[in-house]
Amino acid sequence: MIVCPDGTVVDVAEHPVAPAPVERRPAPPTPAIATAPPAPAVLPALLESDAYREMWAAVWAAHAEGDLPTAVALAYKLETALAGWFGEDAATVTVLTARTWLTLCQRTDWYGTTELLITTALRCQAARYRPEADTIRTARNAHACWHLLRKEPPERAADLAGRLADMLAILGEDYRRRDVLAWTAAVPASD
Repeated sequence: MIVCPDGTVVDVAEHPVAPAPVERRPAPPTPAIATAPPAPAVLPALLESDAYREMWAAVWAAHAEGDLPTAVALAYKLETALAGWFGEDAATVTVLTARTWLTLCQRTDWYGTTELLITTALRCQAARYRPEADTIRTARNAHACWHLLRKEPPERAADLAGRLADMLAILGEDYRRRDVLAWTAAVPASD
């Protein structure tokens, strides 16, 4: 029996049950993008040679002028030239990481940026690029960009989820991999 403030008595079985309070959990924060420039332990000798020094300097001059599209294009041209002659040499991977970072700084086309970050992290890992922290930062940036991509139509993020999860597994980023897999499992399949 319940005695109400006005003096009426109500049988407990007849008393309306108040809804249980809903536990409100804050949404997990979007991972932050680390924007520190790549910093190889030692600049590969090829980038200091007469053949490539000017091209490397032109990339950073365009960056200094705030012309990121030109800096990205110049880095891609230099990377392609190095890859053609030297393959996955330390210089090639150094320029790749610079191009990826410059692309990330543009903060446009999250799909393309995420895809490039995945590719870069895998190429850095395969080439045993140093410092390893740059490879891990690249992988984490791929995850952070993918979170931004999820705000667009989810199919675009779902399209990259498998590659991202695989790359994160290779680099031992299990927490982030589980995040990708959990989100992917919760998104309905598109027809």
